[in-house]
Amino acid sequence: MLEFVNTEFLNGLWQFAFCPDAEPDAETVLNVPAGKYKIVPGCFDTKELFGKHGTGIYRRTFTGKDWLQLRFEGVGLRGRVWVDDIFLGSLDALFAPYEFLFNAGPEEHEMTLTVAVSNIIDESDGSLFHEFYDFYSFGGIYRSVSLRHLASSDGNGISNIKVTPLDASTGHFRVQVDFLKSVQTTLQLLLDGAQLANLDVAGASAVWEGTVKGLVPWTPEVPVLHTVTVKTPMDQAKTEFGSRTLAWNNGKITLNGKALKLYGLCRHDSHPDFGYAMSETLVLNDLYLIKESGCNFIRGSHYTQSDFFLDCCDRLGLLVWEESCGWGNSGKQCGNEVFRAAQLDQTQRMVERHYNHPSIILWGVLNECDSTCNATREILQSLFGLLHQLDHSRPVVFASNRYEADIALDLCDVIAFNTYPGWYDDPVVADGSVNVKRRLKELETFLSTPAYADKPWLISEIGAAALAGDHSGFRWSEEYQEKILIEVLDFLENSSRCSGMSWWLFANANTYLGTLHILSRPRGFNNKGLLSEYRKPKLAWHTLCRRLNSYNK
Repeated sequence: MLEFVNTEFLNGLWQFAFCPDAEPDAETVLNVPAGKYKIVPGCFDTKELFGKHGTGIYRRTFTGKDWLQLRFEGVGLRGRVWVDDIFLGSLDALFAPYEFLFNAGPEEHEMTLTVAVSNIIDESDGSLFHEFYDFYSFGGIYRSVSLRHLASSDGNGISNIKVTPLDASTGHFRVQVDFLKSVQTTLQLLLDGAQLANLDVAGASAVWEGTVKGLVPWTPEVPVLHTVTVKTPMDQAKTEFGSRTLAWNNGKITLNGKALKLYGLCRHDSHPDFGYAMSETLVLNDLYLIKESGCNFIRGSHYTQSDFFLDCCDRLGLLVWEESCGWGNSGKQCGNEVFRAAQLDQTQRMVERHYNHPSIILWGVLNECDSTCNATREILQSLFGLLHQLDHSRPVVFASNRYEADIALDLCDVIAFNTYPGWYDDPVVADGSVNVKRRLKELETFLSTPAYADKPWLISEIGAAALAGDHSGFRWSEEYQEKILIEVLDFLENSSRCSGMSWWLFANANTYLGTLHILSRPRGFNNKGLLSEYRKPKLAWHTLCRRLNSYNK
């Protein structure tokens, strides 16, 4: 995570009011009495407001002067921000980080911060969240809010540090330091507390590139992190990075020259008691469960992940697919100019914030979009172009469920299929047998043709729902889920073409409520988790742990 000096967190107790079924104007927001309290980070609709839609109005005070920068790590579904009665701007993309720079005046004084957050679903084509999305529309300030006190008189300071490992075997890497505005200054660069370089800066950024002998490579087995610190006469910031290099060709993803076989899980940052605002303790417990199961990979579904989650993955050696928010979007939506602009904006925010995390090995977009039409191909081409422009060091991907009919597979660096043989894709015969391996071998044959053979292939989703305690052996039982898992693992053990999988799902997660979609989601949960929503293991979880840990012996 990027850390700045003179930063305070505004988490904790905030005053709160709820306006049901409305997104009130500024005058109402700023004057509504706040008679209750909520905790930030938190979701306002997990308990007494569960299933209710409207606007949550959060309010608290802070003290400052001169130039200040507010940072929101993640809000949803969308929000608006005021300091006193001054409107700072909108939070348009759920889970995406936002910053607001403003001048509070020369005298230290108390100010009121007001944030209006709506969980009302916008069904327009330009919206980033729709009712049919297979995860619940919790509202709130999901993640941390911080306030940075800038020391410069003109509101300038360090805005970002990007560290790009170029060759982990030699310790060759590049550091780029960006500023909020063009500046003329001197810059001191330190690596792990030791002097690295002094630079003269004239402009909005500065770049250093070189080789440091003895730089320890980052691997899942030995996840060593290094710290880059940047100092100027008026500011200071630091970030961690891992010295590791990725490649993707000849049908393989390699890390530091070694081919990866990914055994992983898709995970929602979700809990029935806390929604998307999971505590750090709960997040870390999830990651230890995943690590100890023998998995080495997590697909962060289906939105930008938290700084804390990624910091933990960096330290635990868990590899991550991070993706911006999208789910099953139609060609009509993908062709909408508002939607396209929002997708580009939130994707850029994700990459710029999380660029330095060595755990991230894939950038993803637009889960299960309709990739059989030209409008979708065009938006994917734009998003992949942006990702390659922002980051040449990682491959790009989207999870397709269109298989052989997909017209955009040539655009991505890694091909990924969400496929559900034995659940959605194939009929189940009377004796309860499944044909998982047959379908996976068909996909393997298709992806071994010359058009795709050079691209690595991942099974980005596969699985079956299981209701905890159902031991009938039929669909929805723990035994049936286990049967499908065993077939997938058997296939992966014997496939040199497939680079791995992320099983859907780590733990049950809240999903649609109040629509006909709920008929396929008993209890209001996506029940495909190998663990229950309270992290109690199902039969397939124990099987996964046994199998994966046997590989690691």
